[in-house]
Amino acid sequence: CPREGKPFKAKYKLVNHIRVHTGEKPFPCPFPGCGKVFARSENLKIHKRTHTGPEQSNHICFWEECPREGKPFKAKYKLVNHIRVHTGEKPFPCPFPGCGKVFARSENLKIHKRTH
Repeated sequence: CPREGKPFKAKYKLVNHIRVHTGEKPFPCPFPGCGKVFARSENLKIHKRTHTGPEQSNHICFWEECPREGKPFKAKYKLVNHIRVHTGEKPFPCPFPGCGKVFARSENLKIHKRTH
């Protein structure tokens, strides 16, 4: 290895460097049919934009077999919410103890909180 024992300032940098030697790529693209994998989460994040379009775009969903068929969203947050339909991601958990419900949209969590 050309680093010849030079220390890393952060553990994650060492982990990323080791992946260069092992070929490990633990970050797969979640979009159906893509199949690309990455050694670094940052590279996956950049790659995902090829499916959702650049930030300056009309915010089009390029998910395979999406029923919107290329119809753009007017705002990026709407595209992000829409993609959660495809991925099943629900990043908004109910904070009430014992409830356990999770939501894809913060608005739905806000409505749900009124039931407690």
